[in-house]
Amino acid sequence: MTLRTNIAQSDATFVVSALVVSVVWMLGHWTDSSYWGGLVCALLTAYILLETSNRCHLLRIRSRMVSSSYLFLIGALPSLHQLTTAHVVGLCVAWANLILLSTYQQHKPAGRMYYGYVLLGAGICAYPPLLLAVPLLWLSCGLHLRTLTLRSWTASVLGLITPHIYLGILMLMDVGITPEHWTRYLSLQLPSLPFLATAAMLGVMALYTIWSLVHFRTTAYRDVMRTRMSYNVLRTELYAALLLLLLWWDTTPQVMMLTLIASAPYVAHYFALAEGRWHNLWCWLAVWLTLALGVMNYLDLWNISLTF
Repeated sequence: MTLRTNIAQSDATFVVSALVVSVVWMLGHWTDSSYWGGLVCALLTAYILLETSNRCHLLRIRSRMVSSSYLFLIGALPSLHQLTTAHVVGLCVAWANLILLSTYQQHKPAGRMYYGYVLLGAGICAYPPLLLAVPLLWLSCGLHLRTLTLRSWTASVLGLITPHIYLGILMLMDVGITPEHWTRYLSLQLPSLPFLATAAMLGVMALYTIWSLVHFRTTAYRDVMRTRMSYNVLRTELYAALLLLLLWWDTTPQVMMLTLIASAPYVAHYFALAEGRWHNLWCWLAVWLTLALGVMNYLDLWNISLTF
């Protein structure tokens, strides 16, 4: 067994990852409540991903790599460390995935469909463009999870509406929520030339995601059908994230969080199950690449590199 295999199969991996990321996350911000809030949301999301991996059998070995991969990646992105709507989106989508993936081929999935889409509706309240992902998820629930019936679809619609009723009540109570929360997304923000730090962040995530997707497609025959269908749902969410990025370029943090949630299982699948010396070398190269990205972001070395 290699060092990578030992790390992937160790129960301590998640705990160590959480501790290290927590310390790095809060360095220089120990009294900042927004960083504490972001850290709490990230740790809750990581635990939900851990439960999703265990209950939905995302990896065919006992491993904590799904949650650890998420923590490792978000730890290298300090622009996502302060509490924003992006964390709400990530937490809601991760929790919704846990519920929806657990409905695989259930005969009566309406109850779980309702609760899953309540969480998705809460994410839409925080980030309205997420609504565009709903038709894709309905399609995926029908094709991959085999749970889309008239009854379950009605339950999902009611689930989507429920958080918006509460949000409407808050708007009527004049607590600072205005129609501008929705209407500002009616104007599209088409892609423009990103800052160097943003381009590097998107590039690294795209590299990990595409590489892991290709590896999964070539080795999926080793996994059971339920696992393959679960990953197909996550792939649908990646398509939705790409669509949102193309239409609303100024919402990169929310799209990045959605991408992290959907791609972390793919990255974990590669790190935990890829075989061969060449794949082992690439895994360690990816680790060093992520660490380098984190150092560049934390020390804000992008302006220096632009100067040179």
